[in-house]
Parts: sequence; C-alpha cells; structure tokens
Amino acid sequence: MSDPNGEKETLDKETIDKETANRPAGTVPEALALLTQLGFTLALPIVLGALLGNYLDEKLGTNVLFLIVFILLGVAAGIIGAYHLVQTVTRRGMGQKTAPNKKNRK
Repeated sequence: MSDPNGEKETLDKETIDKETANRPAGTVPEALALLTQLGFTLALPIVLGALLGNYLDEKLGTNVLFLIVFILLGVAAGIIGAYHLVQTVTRRGMGQKTAPNKKNRK
C-alpha cells in the first residue's frame, strides 16, 4: 500500500493488533462447529441416561423409576458440560488460554 505522497506504508505491530481487534470473534465454520459441539454436549448425556435408565428398569422390573432418574442426571450433566464449554470459548475469545487453576492462585 502507499499513501498519496508515494511513500510506502509499513505495518507495525500496533497496526496489526488494531486490525486483529476489529475482526469478528470467529468465522461461520467456527460458529457452526461450536453449535454442533454444544448440541452434542447437551444431547448425549440425556440420551445415554435414557438408555441406561430404560435398561435398568427392564432388568429390575421397575416401571419408569430409573428412566426418570437417569434422564434428570443426564440433563444436569449436559447443562454443566455446556456451561463449561461456553466458559472455555468465552475465555479464549477474551484472550485467556484456559480457566484459572486453583493450584496456580496465590
């Protein structure tokens, strides 16, 4: 690039940092990947809980006791997993690599 006086512009670190800061946080494929991961993080524990609960109900002769219990546990596990996923992505977007570790705190 050049300015009107014919002198070349140089890109220094400060200019590159400003350009990087103005870019959107992610691209469309990154957003779709995150959405897919979030969906699996929520759905998989619920499905596994339903399957395990149904299996235990059949083996033990109970009506739907274990099905309900394990579906609720799956919902809780899915929500916790999704929360941790969102926290990790949010921290990365704000420039932090990982969550602060309790051992590293002073």
